[in-house]
Amino acid sequence: MLDNSDIIINSKSKVKITGVEGITGFGDTEAVFKTSLGYLAITGSSLTVDGFDREEGTVDLTGNISAVFYPGGKKNERGLFGKLFGKDN
Repeated sequence: MLDNSDIIINSKSKVKITGVEGITGFGDTEAVFKTSLGYLAITGSSLTVDGFDREEGTVDLTGNISAVFYPGGKKNERGLFGKLFGKDN
């Protein structure tokens, strides 16, 4: 897999992501993906994964998108993943 990842958002309701290595977590209000550039989190409402092609490394997502971010922080700080999954970054 190449070390790149693109995020294309159309009308704040459709997202196409490339460089996806896996889906780490998914729910109605949040989706977390492992990408070639690190973890990617998308928050919103009524989120649905419309397609995931593991070989191509692409994901299509729809819903009301509120935020797209790469969670991070210092190694000893509890970030988004620590709060969601009970782990430190």
